[in-house]
Amino acid sequence: MEQVKRVRPRRVARSLAVGIVGAALVAGLSACKPIAITASSSVSGTVPVGSAVRISGSVTPARPGGTVVLERFVNGTWSSRGTARLSGSSTYVLDATLTQVATYELRVRRAGGDGDAQGISPTITIVSADVPGAPTNLRLSQTSPNSVRATFQAPASNGSPIQGYEVSTGGVTSYCGGTACDIGGLEQQRVYDVRVRAFNGIGAGAWSPSRSIVLNPIPQVTIAKGAMTSQPDCSAAACRWISVQMDDLGGAPYSLRCQSTVGGGWSDFFSGTVANPDNWCYFGYPGEQVRVIVDGVYSNVITW
Repeated sequence: MEQVKRVRPRRVARSLAVGIVGAALVAGLSACKPIAITASSSVSGTVPVGSAVRISGSVTPARPGGTVVLERFVNGTWSSRGTARLSGSSTYVLDATLTQVATYELRVRRAGGDGDAQGISPTITIVSADVPGAPTNLRLSQTSPNSVRATFQAPASNGSPIQGYEVSTGGVTSYCGGTACDIGGLEQQRVYDVRVRAFNGIGAGAWSPSRSIVLNPIPQVTIAKGAMTSQPDCSAAACRWISVQMDDLGGAPYSLRCQSTVGGGWSDFFSGTVANPDNWCYFGYPGEQVRVIVDGVYSNVITW
């Protein structure tokens, strides 16, 4: 008579249970694999306010049909700025408009809700800027018979540093780098309308209100070494008259002061009223400085 071997079902059941648990563990680990999101922008750096920006990227592992959220960091908080559905290949496209002059910090986050772990893209930074405002407090002052200085207050840069200023003077344009601009080559007794505007990396801003100026003659006194002369109180080799040229001064008589640095500082060696300052004073000390003052107008300085 044959003997029948008994099978122990408990061992088979235990082996089956271990296999099921192992498969579930592997599936669970696969489901919890971290999600990575890429994000790239259609613009970068500093762009004009109102620019459209497109953020695109993909999600891995693939999660077709899921949702991603575009977020912006404002006042310490990330807030939603739009959503998009993932394509069949788990890619996405998000469009936005930069409506403010600001620094935009943007990121893309995968929305939860289907049991997957959330993923967050790296942050994208874009600066949205505008042209500068209009300069204010424009002031004009005549600095020579044919030149003017324009000073003004810088406007708001609106997100992009001011690179310089454009000055319009009687329809002629010039440029300068700061808030004090010298304008030369102008004509006397002519009315000039002057206005200024700033420009930055975005473009030129609005013009300031214009200001007008008329250039008037400015009295000038110019001296030079004149003809040699023989005088008892100066060196025969260096003794010369002081040639004086006057422009736009009044008529005679003139108040004249002739000065030198003999003795260590400026001092008069002649002072009085004369009919013609030209060739009135003479000098003969080599190496010393000389100047004259006619009706309160100082001349240039020359070294003898």
